[in-house]
Amino acid sequence: LANLKQTGKTTYQGAGGTTTGYFGVSTGLGYGLYLGASANANFGTIKNLISTALDESSYTYEFTNYKEDYVNFFEVNAGIYYEGIKNLGIGLFYSTGSNMDVESKETYDSPFLLDTSYSSNSVYKYPASFGVGVSYLWGTFLLGADYSTQDFTNFKYNIGKNTELKSSSTFAFGVNRLGNPSLNATMMDRISYKFGVGFKELYYKVLGNDIAEYYATFGMAIPWKGTLLTDVSFTFGYRGTLNNGLVKEYYGKFGIDISIGETWFIPFKREY
Repeated sequence: LANLKQTGKTTYQGAGGTTTGYFGVSTGLGYGLYLGASANANFGTIKNLISTALDESSYTYEFTNYKEDYVNFFEVNAGIYYEGIKNLGIGLFYSTGSNMDVESKETYDSPFLLDTSYSSNSVYKYPASFGVGVSYLWGTFLLGADYSTQDFTNFKYNIGKNTELKSSSTFAFGVNRLGNPSLNATMMDRISYKFGVGFKELYYKVLGNDIAEYYATFGMAIPWKGTLLTDVSFTFGYRGTLNNGLVKEYYGKFGIDISIGETWFIPFKREY
């Protein structure tokens, strides 16, 4: 038999994500010790489309697999912060993780068969996470470093045939030049300038390759009248590898946050 060659193209597309709603409380216990906790509700839709087109001499056969996952899970976060040592702050946090409910709807389309679709429900264990951070005030500079980790080894959701899940970890370091709070200072002196670098060991391997991310960020907190504050940030980084024909991705992000703020419990002079 002659060797038969089939040419074609496979396209992978993804969209969607999750949204988080939360309620949190915190309190000071005295002696520089603070506690906080939040309850998080996470929900959203994750969409995946795989389309394969096979070329014949006069016709193209296209096969598609479209999947929608409706995801929801609940988790509790708790943290503790201590600043009882001069200029030094230490914080810890723990997130419980939880069971993640997934309702899936999947559709197959082929030129040789009628459209086929089915629904299913699954439960996955979303992993807990832990982190620690340290800050130190050095004159007008606030130095900070933090580390966090999360073990995805037993998280079996949406794993590709060439993908292996593992523990992830993040390390970041930053410097914040604090702005002068005096209203008589120049605008340039009142602005807080921020710079940071970070490293992420991502939670998956592809074809046996660890996937990591490196990034740097720069930002400014610009005070205006009263409590109005504008926070601007720029982030640049890359992730991935070129080993085994994989992809290295370079990216940039821009963010802006406007805070109106509010002031409570201002004492005022009473006349009797």
